[in-house]
Amino acid sequence: MCLILFAYNAHPLYSLVLAANRDEFYARRALPAHFWQAEPDATSATAPAHSPSAHSPRVFAGRDVQAGGTWCGITTTGRFSALTNYRDFHALKEVAPSRGALTTTFLFGTMPEDEYARHLQATSAPYNGFTVLFGSFTATAQELWCYSNVDNAPKPLEAGIHGLSNAFLNTPWHKVEHGKRLFASALEQYGSNGHDARHLTSALLDIMTNPTRAHDSELPDTGVGLEMERVLSPMFISTERYGTRCSTVLLVERNGNVMATERTYTTPFTERSEHRAEFRIQ
Repeated sequence: MCLILFAYNAHPLYSLVLAANRDEFYARRALPAHFWQAEPDATSATAPAHSPSAHSPRVFAGRDVQAGGTWCGITTTGRFSALTNYRDFHALKEVAPSRGALTTTFLFGTMPEDEYARHLQATSAPYNGFTVLFGSFTATAQELWCYSNVDNAPKPLEAGIHGLSNAFLNTPWHKVEHGKRLFASALEQYGSNGHDARHLTSALLDIMTNPTRAHDSELPDTGVGLEMERVLSPMFISTERYGTRCSTVLLVERNGNVMATERTYTTPFTERSEHRAEFRIQ
Protein backbone atom coordinates (compact mmCIF):
# COMPACT_ATOMS: atom_id res chain seq x y z
CA MET A 1 0.00 0.00 0.00
CA CYS A 2 1.00 3.62 -0.36
CA LEU A 3 -1.68 5.14 1.85
CA ILE A 4 -3.39 3.54 4.83
CA LEU A 5 -5.97 5.38 6.93
CA PHE A 6 -7.36 3.50 9.90
CA ALA A 7 -9.26 3.82 13.16
CA TYR A 8 -8.05 1.39 15.82
CA ASN A 9 -10.27 0.88 18.88
CA ALA A 10 -11.66 4.35 18.26
CA HIS A 11 -15.31 3.44 17.63
CA PRO A 12 -17.92 1.67 19.79
CA LEU A 13 -18.90 -0.72 16.98
CA TYR A 14 -15.61 -1.36 15.12
CA SER A 15 -12.28 -2.43 16.53
CA LEU A 16 -10.73 -1.65 13.14
CA VAL A 17 -11.82 0.49 10.21
CA LEU A 18 -9.27 0.72 7.41
CA ALA A 19 -9.16 2.41 4.01
CA ALA A 20 -6.04 1.98 1.88
CA ASN A 21 -4.65 2.52 -1.61
CA ARG A 22 -2.06 0.38 -3.36
CA ASP A 23 0.06 2.26 -5.90
CA GLU A 24 2.10 0.24 -8.38
CA PHE A 25 3.19 0.03 -12.01
CA TYR A 26 0.30 -1.15 -14.18
CA ALA A 27 2.56 -3.70 -15.83
CA ARG A 28 3.16 -5.58 -12.56
CA ARG A 29 0.55 -8.33 -12.49
CA ALA A 30 -1.59 -8.86 -9.42
CA LEU A 31 -4.61 -10.96 -8.53
CA PRO A 32 -7.60 -9.13 -7.02
CA ALA A 33 -8.64 -9.85 -3.46
CA HIS A 34 -9.77 -13.43 -2.89
CA PHE A 35 -9.41 -16.20 -0.32
CA TRP A 36 -6.17 -18.18 -0.51
CA GLN A 37 -4.00 -20.31 1.75
CA ALA A 38 -0.29 -20.40 2.46
CA GLU A 39 2.07 -22.17 0.10
CA PRO A 40 5.69 -23.15 0.80
CA ASP A 41 6.96 -20.12 -1.14
CA ALA A 42 4.40 -17.65 0.19
CA THR A 43 6.42 -16.59 3.23
CA SER A 44 9.88 -15.28 3.84
CA ALA A 45 12.78 -17.71 3.75
CA THR A 46 13.91 -16.16 7.03
CA ALA A 47 10.69 -17.06 8.86
CA PRO A 48 11.25 -18.83 12.21
CA ALA A 49 9.75 -22.06 13.42
CA HIS A 50 6.23 -20.64 13.69
CA SER A 51 5.62 -21.41 10.03
CA PRO A 52 2.44 -22.09 8.04
CA SER A 53 1.04 -25.59 7.98
CA ALA A 54 -1.40 -27.49 5.83
CA HIS A 55 -4.08 -26.34 8.25
CA SER A 56 -3.18 -22.66 8.13
CA PRO A 57 -6.06 -20.17 7.93
CA ARG A 58 -7.24 -18.62 4.73
CA VAL A 59 -6.47 -14.98 4.01
CA PHE A 60 -8.62 -12.54 2.10
CA ALA A 61 -6.19 -10.39 0.18
CA GLY A 62 -4.94 -9.38 -3.22
CA ARG A 63 -1.78 -11.10 -4.38
CA ASP A 64 1.33 -10.00 -6.23
CA VAL A 65 1.87 -12.47 -9.08
CA GLN A 66 5.57 -11.70 -9.40
CA ALA A 67 6.63 -12.43 -5.81
CA GLY A 68 3.58 -14.16 -4.29
CA GLY A 69 3.03 -11.83 -1.34
CA THR A 70 0.38 -9.28 -0.46
CA TRP A 71 0.12 -5.66 0.62
CA CYS A 72 -2.90 -6.00 2.90
CA GLY A 73 -4.83 -8.98 4.22
CA ILE A 74 -6.89 -10.47 7.03
CA THR A 75 -7.30 -14.14 7.87
CA THR A 76 -10.35 -16.10 8.94
CA THR A 77 -8.76 -16.33 12.41
CA GLY A 78 -8.43 -12.54 12.72
CA ARG A 79 -4.74 -12.01 11.95
CA PHE A 80 -4.19 -8.79 10.02
CA SER A 81 -1.25 -7.16 8.29
CA ALA A 82 -0.62 -4.34 5.82
CA LEU A 83 2.48 -2.50 4.67
CA THR A 84 3.76 0.53 2.83
CA ASN A 85 7.13 1.22 1.26
CA TYR A 86 9.31 3.83 2.95
CA ARG A 87 10.23 6.11 0.05
CA ASP A 88 13.85 7.24 0.22
CA PHE A 89 15.60 7.02 -3.13
CA HIS A 90 18.81 8.23 -1.49
CA ALA A 91 19.02 4.88 0.36
CA LEU A 92 17.48 2.55 -2.23
CA LYS A 93 19.03 -0.91 -2.55
CA GLU A 94 19.26 -2.17 -6.14
CA VAL A 95 18.87 -5.79 -5.00
CA ALA A 96 16.47 -6.57 -2.14
CA PRO A 97 13.82 -9.19 -1.30
CA SER A 98 10.14 -8.53 -1.92
CA ARG A 99 8.46 -6.83 1.00
CA GLY A 100 5.19 -8.68 0.35
CA ALA A 101 6.55 -11.64 2.31
CA LEU A 102 6.56 -9.53 5.48
CA THR A 103 2.77 -9.61 5.62
CA THR A 104 2.26 -13.26 4.65
CA THR A 105 4.81 -14.44 7.22
CA PHE A 106 2.68 -12.93 9.96
CA LEU A 107 -0.71 -13.74 8.47
CA PHE A 108 -0.03 -17.45 8.07
CA GLY A 109 2.18 -17.85 11.12
CA THR A 110 1.36 -18.26 14.78
CA MET A 111 3.80 -15.83 16.40
CA PRO A 112 2.29 -13.36 18.85
CA GLU A 113 2.85 -9.73 17.99
CA ASP A 114 5.75 -9.04 20.34
CA GLU A 115 7.64 -12.07 19.04
CA TYR A 116 7.04 -11.10 15.43
CA ALA A 117 8.34 -7.63 16.25
CA ARG A 118 11.60 -9.14 17.52
CA HIS A 119 11.77 -11.32 14.40
CA LEU A 120 11.44 -8.23 12.20
CA GLN A 121 14.16 -6.44 14.13
CA ALA A 122 16.51 -9.35 13.54
CA THR A 123 15.77 -10.00 9.85
CA SER A 124 14.63 -6.80 8.10
CA ALA A 125 18.00 -5.24 7.20
CA PRO A 126 18.16 -6.72 3.64
CA TYR A 127 14.85 -5.11 2.65
CA ASN A 128 14.35 -1.67 1.23
CA GLY A 129 12.54 0.66 3.60
CA PHE A 130 9.07 -0.31 4.80
CA THR A 131 6.52 0.21 7.54
CA VAL A 132 4.30 -2.74 8.43
CA LEU A 133 1.15 -2.99 10.54
CA PHE A 134 0.35 -6.34 12.13
CA GLY A 135 -2.07 -7.55 14.76
CA SER A 136 -4.90 -9.81 15.80
CA PHE A 137 -8.61 -9.13 16.15
CA THR A 138 -11.04 -11.45 17.90
CA ALA A 139 -14.30 -10.95 19.73
CA THR A 140 -12.41 -10.89 23.04
CA ALA A 141 -9.09 -9.18 22.30
CA GLN A 142 -7.46 -6.77 19.86
CA GLU A 143 -3.80 -5.95 19.39
CA LEU A 144 -2.10 -3.89 16.69
CA TRP A 145 1.60 -3.08 16.22
CA CYS A 146 3.65 -0.93 13.87
CA TYR A 147 7.25 -1.49 12.76
CA SER A 148 9.57 0.26 10.31
CA ASN A 149 13.00 -1.09 9.43
CA VAL A 150 14.19 2.51 9.02
CA ASP A 151 14.18 3.20 12.78
CA ASN A 152 13.97 -0.49 13.85
CA ALA A 153 11.67 0.40 16.75
CA PRO A 154 8.47 -1.71 16.93
CA LYS A 155 5.64 -0.45 19.08
CA PRO A 156 2.08 -1.40 19.98
CA LEU A 157 -0.38 1.21 18.79
CA GLU A 158 -2.66 3.34 20.88
CA ALA A 159 -6.34 3.74 20.09
CA GLY A 160 -7.14 6.50 17.63
CA ILE A 161 -7.28 7.50 13.98
CA HIS A 162 -3.94 7.04 12.23
CA GLY A 163 -2.47 7.56 8.78
CA LEU A 164 0.47 5.91 7.04
CA SER A 165 1.99 6.71 3.68
CA ASN A 166 5.56 6.20 2.44
CA ALA A 167 7.16 7.42 5.65
CA PHE A 168 6.69 6.77 9.37
CA LEU A 169 3.25 6.34 10.92
CA ASN A 170 1.39 9.68 11.15
CA THR A 171 4.09 11.63 9.32
CA PRO A 172 2.05 14.72 8.35
CA TRP A 173 2.23 14.47 4.56
CA HIS A 174 -0.61 16.20 2.72
CA LYS A 175 -2.32 12.96 1.68
CA VAL A 176 -2.17 11.65 5.26
CA GLU A 177 -3.58 14.76 6.94
CA HIS A 178 -6.18 15.41 4.23
CA GLY A 179 -7.14 11.75 4.19
CA LYS A 180 -7.51 11.51 7.96
CA ARG A 181 -9.94 14.45 7.96
CA LEU A 182 -12.08 12.91 5.23
CA PHE A 183 -11.86 9.48 6.89
CA ALA A 184 -12.97 10.81 10.30
CA SER A 185 -15.90 12.66 8.73
CA ALA A 186 -17.12 9.54 6.92
CA LEU A 187 -16.79 7.42 10.07
CA GLU A 188 -18.83 9.95 12.03
CA GLN A 189 -21.51 10.15 9.34
CA TYR A 190 -21.93 6.46 8.49
CA GLY A 191 -20.43 4.44 11.34
CA SER A 192 -23.13 4.77 13.96
CA ASN A 193 -24.57 1.25 13.56
CA GLY A 194 -24.05 -2.02 11.71
CA HIS A 195 -26.66 -1.14 9.08
CA ASP A 196 -24.32 1.61 7.86
CA ALA A 197 -21.53 -0.81 6.93
CA ARG A 198 -22.12 -0.75 3.18
CA HIS A 199 -22.67 3.02 3.15
CA LEU A 200 -19.46 3.50 5.14
CA THR A 201 -17.57 1.20 2.78
CA SER A 202 -18.84 3.07 -0.26
CA ALA A 203 -17.99 6.45 1.25
CA LEU A 204 -14.45 5.37 2.15
CA LEU A 205 -13.83 3.88 -1.29
CA ASP A 206 -14.91 7.16 -2.86
CA ILE A 207 -12.67 9.14 -0.51
CA MET A 208 -9.67 7.13 -1.64
CA THR A 209 -10.09 8.46 -5.21
CA ASN A 210 -9.36 12.03 -4.09
CA PRO A 211 -6.93 13.54 -6.65
CA THR A 212 -6.01 16.77 -4.79
CA ARG A 213 -2.29 17.51 -5.00
CA ALA A 214 -0.23 19.07 -2.24
CA HIS A 215 1.17 22.57 -2.51
CA ASP A 216 4.90 22.64 -3.21
CA SER A 217 5.52 23.92 0.32
CA GLU A 218 3.96 20.72 1.70
CA LEU A 219 6.00 18.27 -0.41
CA PRO A 220 8.60 15.99 1.16
CA ASP A 221 12.03 15.40 -0.38
CA THR A 222 12.33 11.65 -0.91
CA GLY A 223 14.87 11.78 -3.72
CA VAL A 224 12.50 11.52 -6.71
CA GLY A 225 12.63 15.16 -7.79
CA LEU A 226 10.10 18.00 -7.48
CA GLU A 227 7.83 17.06 -10.37
CA MET A 228 7.51 13.44 -9.25
CA GLU A 229 6.85 14.56 -5.66
CA ARG A 230 3.93 16.56 -7.06
CA VAL A 231 2.63 13.57 -9.02
CA LEU A 232 2.86 11.29 -5.98
CA SER A 233 1.29 13.73 -3.51
CA PRO A 234 -2.47 12.99 -4.00
CA MET A 235 -4.36 10.23 -2.26
CA PHE A 236 -5.18 8.76 -5.70
CA ILE A 237 -2.28 8.69 -8.17
CA SER A 238 -2.65 8.60 -11.93
CA THR A 239 0.17 8.53 -14.49
CA GLU A 240 0.65 6.78 -17.80
CA ARG A 241 2.49 3.78 -16.37
CA TYR A 242 2.07 4.02 -12.59
CA GLY A 243 -0.80 4.76 -10.28
CA THR A 244 -3.38 3.59 -7.76
CA ARG A 245 -4.19 0.00 -8.68
CA CYS A 246 -6.73 -0.77 -5.97
CA SER A 247 -8.48 0.58 -2.89
CA THR A 248 -9.29 -1.58 0.12
CA VAL A 249 -11.81 -1.02 2.90
CA LEU A 250 -11.83 -3.30 5.93
CA LEU A 251 -14.43 -3.19 8.70
CA VAL A 252 -13.86 -5.41 11.74
CA GLU A 253 -16.72 -5.32 14.22
CA ARG A 254 -16.08 -5.93 17.90
CA ASN A 255 -18.25 -9.06 17.73
CA GLY A 256 -15.90 -10.60 15.14
CA ASN A 257 -17.86 -9.87 11.96
CA VAL A 258 -15.67 -8.75 9.06
CA MET A 259 -16.57 -6.96 5.84
CA ALA A 260 -13.67 -6.59 3.40
CA THR A 261 -13.98 -4.85 0.03
CA GLU A 262 -11.40 -4.21 -2.67
CA ARG A 263 -12.01 -1.94 -5.64
CA THR A 264 -9.50 -2.54 -8.44
CA TYR A 265 -8.56 -0.31 -11.36
CA THR A 266 -7.05 -1.70 -14.53
CA THR A 267 -6.23 1.86 -15.60
CA PRO A 268 -7.08 5.06 -13.71
CA PHE A 269 -10.83 5.28 -13.01
CA THR A 270 -11.64 2.77 -15.79
CA GLU A 271 -12.50 -0.94 -15.88
CA ARG A 272 -13.38 -0.79 -12.21
CA SER A 273 -14.40 -3.96 -10.36
CA GLU A 274 -15.12 -4.81 -6.73
CA HIS A 275 -14.38 -7.93 -4.72
CA ARG A 276 -16.02 -8.44 -1.33
CA ALA A 277 -15.95 -10.95 1.51
CA GLU A 278 -18.00 -11.14 4.68
CA PHE A 279 -17.19 -13.63 7.41
CA ARG A 280 -16.98 -14.10 11.15
CA ILE A 281 -13.59 -14.52 12.78
CA GLN A 282 -13.18 -18.08 14.00
